[in-house]
Amino acid sequence: RASGEEVGAESVHQSLMRWLERADAPPVFALLGEYGMGKTISCQRLTKLLNAARQSGRAPAWMRRPVYFDLRELSLFKGRPK
Repeated sequence: RASGEEVGAESVHQSLMRWLERADAPPVFALLGEYGMGKTISCQRLTKLLNAARQSGRAPAWMRRPVYFDLRELSLFKGRPK
């Protein structure tokens, strides 16, 4: 599936936003899928959107500070066989 493609009745972005908006939501959201399904780009887009909202002063009260890091870029994993 492409990033943002419908999963059931809602898109990945909608699922992530619904999770973020819930004060009683679990602290972790697992975004799983096969290679090339858009997991990385979905997270990058969400982080960009949330950072833009924070910088513009339009961030909702519930919004947490977004933190994005690519595990492939951590030195612990660099150079390891796939």
